[in-house]
Amino acid sequence: MDSSDRNRAKCFIYDSPKCTAREHDDIILEKSYENSFTLVLQTAKKNVEGDWKCFHGSDKANVNIHLMKGTIYSADIHLSGEIMKKTTKNKFTLTCYSCWLPATESVNFFVNGGLEDSVRYKDGKCYKKRKLCSPSECTCSNEGNKFTWSFLSDLSFLEFSCEMRFKDEKTSTFSIQTANLSYNESVFQQKITTNKTYAVLDKNIHIDGGNLNVSYIDKFTTS
Repeated sequence: MDSSDRNRAKCFIYDSPKCTAREHDDIILEKSYENSFTLVLQTAKKNVEGDWKCFHGSDKANVNIHLMKGTIYSADIHLSGEIMKKTTKNKFTLTCYSCWLPATESVNFFVNGGLEDSVRYKDGKCYKKRKLCSPSECTCSNEGNKFTWSFLSDLSFLEFSCEMRFKDEKTSTFSIQTANLSYNESVFQQKITTNKTYAVLDKNIHIDGGNLNVSYIDKFTTS
């Protein structure tokens, strides 16, 4: 959806990748082996600035386009938790997930504001810091975008966070996304996801006469 909330393209990937552009001059480039689609559009400069959105099931990715500041990507991440009651300490199992592939295919887990552990996927294996994960400690998806991590504690109130870092090679854009979850005696409560973005001018933005050519890449992965 463009900055005016108009649907510019619709894509399906169930049987075979297929996309349909809603505007006559828009072009869609498909890479089925990467499960990615590129929307190339031409529009007046005044119509491009603002928030553009891409939906993938229940997940959403945002990109903010500003001609002076460049293109800023925002990749949503999600944090959920399960608890197993034990005699002395409770076992908390956290799941951190994003539709986008994080840089270095890794995640940081925080407890009460402090970095507690890091989990990463490399060469088909899952690591907890520098040690291989055991299934009871941590897991990684084969896509490198979903991680679980377990933590033991006897505290009744806990603040959990997971942090993923994203990089867009084409625009030299860096984004740090943090999902937050609190535990209050017996229940988990979702909190606001925070985002820090570091960006330079998008090299895929070209001004040609009175029109603006923009390439926007959807890099969703499946789980």
